[in-house]
Amino acid sequence: MNEEKKVILSLKNVVVKFNVRGRILTAIRNVSLDIYEHESLAIVGESGSGKSVLTKTFAGMLDSNGFIPEGRIIFSDDELSKTEVKLTGANEKIYADFKKFLDKNVSLERGAANYKKILEKKQEIAHKMGLSLDEEADFNARIKECSDDIIDKSNYLWTLDKKTDSEEYA
Repeated sequence: MNEEKKVILSLKNVVVKFNVRGRILTAIRNVSLDIYEHESLAIVGESGSGKSVLTKTFAGMLDSNGFIPEGRIIFSDDELSKTEVKLTGANEKIYADFKKFLDKNVSLERGAANYKKILEKKQEIAHKMGLSLDEEADFNARIKECSDDIIDKSNYLWTLDKKTDSEEYA
């Protein structure tokens, strides 16, 4: 009997990475598998080989610092695909709030907002501690003016006749 079995879960080239202390670590590399209806699957491997990470990935239980940058996970279930949820006013609000929350957090993926804030603070500190190019040029021009003025006055003082011109300068 050559009966075609239905695939209920399919993983294609799935990669799972974790953001750990500012570094990206790869836990799972290019895993592909199909799980068929009415069949069992055993995942066997050494301790730390990624068995739990893999199962958490397709069960939707991946830790918050984990993400799937590559690959596809396809879950097929006739009963779930036929499920309909009617959107009432309360459900629409819950949906809108949840969508807003997800949109906000997607933009913060892996600490991007915190990183941007850190960069802004560094720029702010650098700006407060230093001068812009225009300010620096203006400052250097003022220093040169003051220096030239000091030299001119010093030269003038050296040329004064101490007996006759001293009252004029004082």
